[in-house]
Amino acid sequence: MRMRSLVTIIVLSISVLALQAQELEDMEKLVESGNFLFIADRAFPSGGSSVDLMNRPNEVEFSGKNAKGHLAYFGRSHNAASAYTQDGGGIRFDGEMMKKDIKTKKKKIMLSFTIKGDRDQYSCYLSITASGSATLSINSNNQSSINYNGVITPKKEEK
Repeated sequence: MRMRSLVTIIVLSISVLALQAQELEDMEKLVESGNFLFIADRAFPSGGSSVDLMNRPNEVEFSGKNAKGHLAYFGRSHNAASAYTQDGGGIRFDGEMMKKDIKTKKKKIMLSFTIKGDRDQYSCYLSITASGSATLSINSNNQSSINYNGVITPKKEEK
C-alpha cells in the first residue's frame, strides 16, 4: 500500500512539473511574439502605500517592436512638467522599444526595454511567471521609480 502511494505521488509530481514547464514555454512564445497586454491591477510607488488600480484602465500594449502604455503614476516628480499636464499626467508612451531584451531564468521571463514618452524616457523591466502574473518596474529621469503588479494576456484579435 505504501509503495502504491509513493508511486502515485511521484507520478503526480512529474505531471505537475511537466505542466509548469509547458506553461512557461507557452508564456515564452507569447512574449517572444510581441503581441500581448500587460494589465496592471496594483501600483507600488517608491516610499508609499500600494494603490488599487482595478477601477482604472492601466495597461501596456505590446505590438511587435512597439509598446503603448498608459499607467497612473503615484509618486514624486522631479520636474513639474512631467507631473501636471492637460492629458492627465501619469506615465504615457507610444513608440518603438529600444534596447529590448528577453531572457528566461529561474522560471521567469524577463523583458527589459527603454522607450520615449511625451516628456521623459523610461527604462522598463517586466518580470513574468509561467501563469502570467507579472511585475512591471519603471524608472525615469523625472519621476521616482514605481512598480506595477498585474497579468499578461494575449491581445484580442481585431475584426
